[in-house]
Amino acid sequence: MITITENNNKIHILQDSGEYKKSLASKILILLLVTLTMRLVYLDSHESTYFLYFFIFLFFKDIIILRQKTEIILDLDEKNIVTKKETFIFKNIGKIDTKKIGYAPISYGVEIYYDRKQKLLFRSCLENEAIEIIKTLKMFIKGEKDEKIYNKFFRR
Repeated sequence: MITITENNNKIHILQDSGEYKKSLASKILILLLVTLTMRLVYLDSHESTYFLYFFIFLFFKDIIILRQKTEIILDLDEKNIVTKKETFIFKNIGKIDTKKIGYAPISYGVEIYYDRKQKLLFRSCLENEAIEIIKTLKMFIKGEKDEKIYNKFFRR
């Protein structure tokens, strides 16, 4: 899912890739809280505390996860903002064999270049999301106002 907002002549693009990453801080926090609780309940028994550590390690190590999000801020006041069509590049990131007939792309990447340097890359997004990103950025670069795209993505 992609969310695009505009604020102070800057475009903020937030991509939620749908992937998850583990959060070490939240694992440690849960481990400490459960340990503290168990020590209060079983003050004299060290064996129960070690069993608890073992239990948490085996069964709860993958429970605390966070969604991976990427935020990109695009400054519209920059002089060298994208001006050519060739600077927008689609890449097939992953392909899947559909019914053993042939490969079909399952996700796309969008690369955008300023001054021939890669500055913006969406690692994976759906084809329609990639097309909407390109349309929206082209609209702002050309100074056009396409109401359908504007109403879909931008809220002030």
